[in-house]
Amino acid sequence: MYGQKQNKISTMKKSIFILIIASLCFTQNNFAQVDSYGCGNVWLAGDAAHVHSPVGGRGMNMGIADGLRFSQAVIDCDFKTYQTICHNISQSWVTKNKIFTQIMSDKNIKGKIGRKAIRLIFSLLSKLNPEHAAQRVFSAIAIG
Repeated sequence: MYGQKQNKISTMKKSIFILIIASLCFTQNNFAQVDSYGCGNVWLAGDAAHVHSPVGGRGMNMGIADGLRFSQAVIDCDFKTYQTICHNISQSWVTKNKIFTQIMSDKNIKGKIGRKAIRLIFSLLSKLNPEHAAQRVFSAIAIG
């Protein structure tokens, strides 16, 4: 569903019309992980192995990390370690990502309180040590 709105900005000599296009979309977030990352000559990595919402921004990073771990598994001929490490890391993140996504998208009082708490944490961390405050919060959520 798309909406358009025109805003008029007046300057001393002429008026400029800015067209603002807003889009509203409804998506469904899925949270899942495969039971096994592979067998024989077929192995999975990234979105093929685990899906979650974009909240936290770890999707692409996890896929790249899976690829690096897989290349090491090929070098070492140790696919069992690849399976174990990737499964543990993504299982932990998918679970935490689901909780965090529910908090961020909850329109009820629980979600509002959760979002206010997160904003307060960001604010406090930024005042204590402004460098990488958001990264530390998301890392804490991701690591547990």
